[in-house]
Amino acid sequence: MTAAVVCLTMALTVVVLMHHAASSEGRDRTRWQALIALCAGIGVWTTHFVAILGYRPDAGLIYDVGTTALSVLASLFFVGVPLAMGSSRRAPRVRASWGALTGVGVGGMHYTGMSALEGCIITNDPVLMAVALFSGCACFALALGLRGDRVAVGRVLLIVSGVCALHFTAMAGVSLEISSEVTGRTFDTGPLSAFVALTSLALSVSSFFALAAARSLRAKRNKASRREAQQNRLLSIAMRNMSNGLVMYGTDERIIALNDQAVTMMQLKTGRIGEGSTLTEMFQAIAEAERWSEARRDNRIRAFREYFSRTETTRFEVEIGSGQVLRVCCRPLAEGGAVLTYDDVTERRNAEAAMTEMACHDALTGLPNRRRFQDQVATMLRSGRERWVMMLDLDRFKAINETLGHHVGDMLLVSVSDRLVDAGLDGRLYRLGGDELAVLPDKEGGDSEEVAKLIVGSLAAPFTVHGHSIRISCSAGLVVAEETDNADILLQKADLALYRAKAKGRDRVERYEAGMMEKAQERRNLELDLAQATERGEFVMHYQPIYELPSKTLAGFEALARWEHPVRGRVAPADFIPLAEENGTIHHIGKWIIDETCRQAARWPEHIRIAMNVSAVQMRSPRIADDLASALARHDVCPGRLEIELTETAMVEDGCAIAASLCRLRRLGVRIAMDDFGTGYSSLAHLREFELDRIKIDRSFVAAIERDADARAVVRAVTSMAREMSITTVGEGVETREQLQRLIDLGCDAAQGFLLGRPALAAEAELVIAAHLFDNDARADAEAVSGGAVLRAVVA
Repeated sequence: MTAAVVCLTMALTVVVLMHHAASSEGRDRTRWQALIALCAGIGVWTTHFVAILGYRPDAGLIYDVGTTALSVLASLFFVGVPLAMGSSRRAPRVRASWGALTGVGVGGMHYTGMSALEGCIITNDPVLMAVALFSGCACFALALGLRGDRVAVGRVLLIVSGVCALHFTAMAGVSLEISSEVTGRTFDTGPLSAFVALTSLALSVSSFFALAAARSLRAKRNKASRREAQQNRLLSIAMRNMSNGLVMYGTDERIIALNDQAVTMMQLKTGRIGEGSTLTEMFQAIAEAERWSEARRDNRIRAFREYFSRTETTRFEVEIGSGQVLRVCCRPLAEGGAVLTYDDVTERRNAEAAMTEMACHDALTGLPNRRRFQDQVATMLRSGRERWVMMLDLDRFKAINETLGHHVGDMLLVSVSDRLVDAGLDGRLYRLGGDELAVLPDKEGGDSEEVAKLIVGSLAAPFTVHGHSIRISCSAGLVVAEETDNADILLQKADLALYRAKAKGRDRVERYEAGMMEKAQERRNLELDLAQATERGEFVMHYQPIYELPSKTLAGFEALARWEHPVRGRVAPADFIPLAEENGTIHHIGKWIIDETCRQAARWPEHIRIAMNVSAVQMRSPRIADDLASALARHDVCPGRLEIELTETAMVEDGCAIAASLCRLRRLGVRIAMDDFGTGYSSLAHLREFELDRIKIDRSFVAAIERDADARAVVRAVTSMAREMSITTVGEGVETREQLQRLIDLGCDAAQGFLLGRPALAAEAELVIAAHLFDNDARADAEAVSGGAVLRAVVA
């Protein structure tokens, strides 16, 4: 009974250990197999000697020490080792062979142990010996050869059956006679019983700890396995559902992880590439899909190997043949290999391209804009073809916006651009802003003269926009690039040529000529000086006397601003007034003139009036009335002593704005005069519309009054008409006594000119005033002074 319990304990322990050994790898399996060999060997040997002790309890059996030790070793090596080897995951046939060998080992251990008995005559029945060996081998072969995971009970029963069948069958054929002959070193059953008991105890304890360790290990492994399975499941889910493609390469350049997105993004055939595929196989598949050459494929493989060898992350973009753009991120791993992620950025790149296209095209006309134009100019300058730029500006486009509305102006721009594109300028026409366009030569160069004719011919026919029939022309500036020109200089030259075309009357093409840049720079320098001239005190006022006719009584002065430049000398008003009107400094200069004129008027007698010229640009500003009212109040001057002179052309070109300003000035009490009458529109409606106080007859009529009857007729008509409208007249530019007498005869109310007095500084003008306040001799002296070289002559 004890032997059966020992054997069953041994079998249970061995089967459990075999299960763990079969599920282990490497050193863990070796350790489990060593424990199997120990438990099986000791267990089978213990079973054998426990059974021998129970076989003849009446006999005092004595054992040979050496042979007994040999039986222990035989049990360990020929029973334990085959059982351990049979615990592997090999084929059932191989395991059955190890089982049969185990049966042989059990038989060998049995008969070796029996031969250790001293003082006994042992006789074995050969038939039963053969039956015992066969039954043992069969049971062990069946135990190890069983298939499936749920065979533990069967194995335990077969192992117990094999041990018991072999032992008890063999013992049934044994004849044991006690003799007195004892040789060698021996020991009786007492020590052997103690050894067997200790061995059984050790086997039980080791079995307990082995089973506990196995259970703990199994629990840990199961937990780790579940955790790993969970992680793998989550990783698999993440890889399947991530928007990025992912490919992970090992140290041997083989794929160890790959998701479906990567296969789809790289447009590979399903199943062609998977885990275990090499880097070379991957790029071979890509090369076939993309129809790469072998050289390109090899270059990409070398590039990726270089990326794998780096320590930092490499990012780049690739374009698939279908137009798909992938952003690749290659992160090398410390232990070797790399992780590659793929992002599909096609939509983003398309959106960026669309935004870039929008940024380079005009939203209204669809034409390329200034940004694209500048890029194309730079490209053109690097090419070897004919290089020129033509700048276009629609003539009087501002008037269309103001009279018909900006929506009409916008549609007109669209119509103009469409007509020019249809005429053959597609891809060469650009909108730079507003109504400014530009043309570049085509790839073959192209004749600029032919392009100019094409543009003029295209714009000849009227445009119909929102029911309005509109005729529009354009001014053009043309420049042919020189070798030293860059894009910026070329555009400056084209702008200068365009400015010249507009200055010459518009509706024409002007070429850039040498020296224009230098003149423009000189003009720019003059602008800079003009901006600081007032603060530096470079402006001075000159005053030219005006006399009533026919009495020749001093009526007042015309105030004339003069710019005394410290380097340039005196700058004529015809040079700096237009410049000041363009850059806006005319408002600052005009405010100074108003203040200086009022300051001087406050020093002179109240019957002396002062007339001053006002720019049309300044007159359009609503600030002029405020500036004039402030100066009059500051210097305590009566408004009726001031007279504002404005040319007829200026009044007509911006009549509405000018009329509003004149109305505000008239409410202040200031007098209004029309200067240079007869050189502009000379419309009677203007005389009535602007409610003038005085008309100044232009000097061209005064100069011709002596010899030209038509000029005399015009002056007579003007003076008669003005008298009927209660408007006084002044003849300008009187230089001879005959001209003065003719004006008196024709009924002119006043006159001014070099004959009567040149423009002079305030101190010299005060001499004239003083002379007319005293006797005739003093007046004669003043006239001599005012007409002499003391006063400097300037163009009024």
